[in-house]
Amino acid sequence: MVKGYLHVGGDVLVPLHRVIAILEAACRRSARETELFFRRAEQEGRLEVIDPEKIGAYVITDECIYASPVSPFTLKARAGNSASDEPPLAQPSGPGGFGSAGPACPATD
Repeated sequence: MVKGYLHVGGDVLVPLHRVIAILEAACRRSARETELFFRRAEQEGRLEVIDPEKIGAYVITDECIYASPVSPFTLKARAGNSASDEPPLAQPSGPGGFGSAGPACPATD
């Protein structure tokens, strides 16, 4: 299990073991299914926007999605630094996306 926390912006820390994926903000409009995924999360109250003025990445967890003002590259670096004894996160797997790290949302840990 990946240990540590990922600072996704504002005062929000997400347990690394809960992070499923970190996606570039533009990916939301990349495919119809992707937009539907985000829209459904929003309707269900599972999309937390940290700064409505700036969305740089989406951090998908097992409980919700964080719209983070931080770039996906910075988030990946932070995640790698927080889990120094774990293997690094997957390299980009297509336009704007990163592989999994592990899941998060309202800090329940």
